[in-house]
Amino acid sequence: MRRRVVKAGLSTIGALSLFLVNAMPVFGATQTANDTPQSVSPSNSQIFTPSPQAEQFVNYMITSGLIKEFALGPNGQLTLKEPLSLIQQKYHLDSAQMSDLEYILNESQEYADTSPSVGRISPQLFYKNGIIYFTHSEVVATLFAAASLGPEAVVAALEALGTLTGGPIGTAIVAILSAIGAPSLAQFTYYIIQAYYNNEGVYLGISWNGIFPNIVTGTWK
Repeated sequence: MRRRVVKAGLSTIGALSLFLVNAMPVFGATQTANDTPQSVSPSNSQIFTPSPQAEQFVNYMITSGLIKEFALGPNGQLTLKEPLSLIQQKYHLDSAQMSDLEYILNESQEYADTSPSVGRISPQLFYKNGIIYFTHSEVVATLFAAASLGPEAVVAALEALGTLTGGPIGTAIVAILSAIGAPSLAQFTYYIIQAYYNNEGVYLGISWNGIFPNIVTGTWK
């Protein structure tokens, strides 16, 4: 399984590199590993620990191919390429899995309908420095397989991990995705692939310029 995933990851590196040249974030510039403020580190931010429910569902999304069924709507919210009833039949989802899937989609829609300047998405929402760290084991377990499929799959995996884990950190993940928009995750997707091969973790967060969020992302050891 790992050998197949590695091969898939290698095949995406060239395509992602070309995509990153043309990709523009929804808000502001991207802060990368080289220009992230020195105060940002795992010691003063939060290392994300997904719940067993979140890990189980994301792993099923990846192994079954369900993660390929996600698309992004006009407001950046997660949608499905086919109706829920067909998805349920195609991937043999039981009632618990359907409940998880519907919950993820509903949460994505709720945040997509919220303006960063007036609603739930605000600097006060995010944990400490607004940076969330994923360990190398989390990169191996879930994020790399999603990154091999592209930014949309990464959005789906992060939405599921954040929504199903819940709590302040899970909520922050979902809100970060809503604030920065999917196009901003192109660089993060590339960092995931680097982290996989370099035995590193990745981080994702936001710095604020007034009411305008800017993505902060990179790798860490």
